[in-house]
Amino acid sequence: MEGIVKQRILDSIELKEKLVNNEELISVINGLSSCLGATLKQGGKVVLCGNGGSASDALHFASEIVGRFQFDHIPWPALVLNADMATMTAIANDFGYDNVFARQAKAHLKSNDLFIGISTSGDSENVVRAIEVAKDMLPKLENVTHIIHLGACSSTTERDFDYLIHNNFEFTKTLWNYCSEKRASFIYASSAATYGDGSMEFDDRIDIDKLRPLNAYGYSKQIFDQWVKHHADVFPVQHVGLKFFNVYGPDEYFKESMASMVYHGYNQIMADGQIRLFKSCNPKYKDGEQLRDFVYVKDVCSLIMWLINNPGVSGLFNVGTGKAQSFNELAKAFFNALDLALNIHYIDMTEEVKGKYQYYTQAKMDSLREVGYAIKFSTLEEGVSDYVQNYLSRNYEIY
Repeated sequence: MEGIVKQRILDSIELKEKLVNNEELISVINGLSSCLGATLKQGGKVVLCGNGGSASDALHFASEIVGRFQFDHIPWPALVLNADMATMTAIANDFGYDNVFARQAKAHLKSNDLFIGISTSGDSENVVRAIEVAKDMLPKLENVTHIIHLGACSSTTERDFDYLIHNNFEFTKTLWNYCSEKRASFIYASSAATYGDGSMEFDDRIDIDKLRPLNAYGYSKQIFDQWVKHHADVFPVQHVGLKFFNVYGPDEYFKESMASMVYHGYNQIMADGQIRLFKSCNPKYKDGEQLRDFVYVKDVCSLIMWLINNPGVSGLFNVGTGKAQSFNELAKAFFNALDLALNIHYIDMTEEVKGKYQYYTQAKMDSLREVGYAIKFSTLEEGVSDYVQNYLSRNYEIY
């Protein structure tokens, strides 16, 4: 018996090691987490069901959402279809057990809810039927006028180029072609990572074929911009690529390691009273004096709304403030917003980052201004103050 127990533990360890090394699966799980967060934020509820052990899993999951999981949060709504024995037995008696969840799903599900059906085999008939009900309730894509495509694998250390091509390039092409067919506007995220080390400056009017990104993520964005330039044979009525610089602001918690330094810096300060910044490996820059063009996400939203209201504007544009500021300045903005004394700790840059690190980014914004965009961008101090005081300091992961 002892040998069986040890083997079961070893099997579990082996499975978890496989899971943690499966980047595609990790990305799917991360995406599902984002769906859960978006559902709750938008006032929807989580509806779950399962049989046997899966029924217990559904109950456990719901209890964490309504109760407490890892941190104190407001109670979020969750409904477990297998918890109501009276309704289940009534439906089973009148309509058959295969319909015990589907009929409840029709009664309780709304279009902004998230449905989770749990099945070990993957083909439990009553769960499958409930999933079909949920699918039928999805909003139909009719009369689409705009698609704003900002999703991507944005990890600058991702090495699986096949995955990046599928996720960042091929899927974006699919949306481009859909918008072309439906005569809809397509606004998508390119990236300042396409500029590489910045030796050719950060000018959106230069020939993009000359750019050399420093990492695979940057290339996955670059090749789509090039595809549009050289190979696209159909075009949406409006097509806009946005080369985002260092975007920060509310609702980025799901990005984990790729969330902004503003998000991570706040958490560091709350944990031990100091912020950790990379030391410089470039003699031209002192520690913490590496420069970035930090742009607040609310300004990004204002720009996108302006583009929606100006359908005659198409092209590839930088999105930054046009002003590079140091990480030291960012840290000062933090501590000022929190009314705390400045406390910076400089740490060594990881080997993985060293050779691909951008020491300076600053968007040239002339192109966007020339097409008529005149709205002022927030200063770093204004953006950090709003983000820290009105969002991060409220202690909820989902705002």
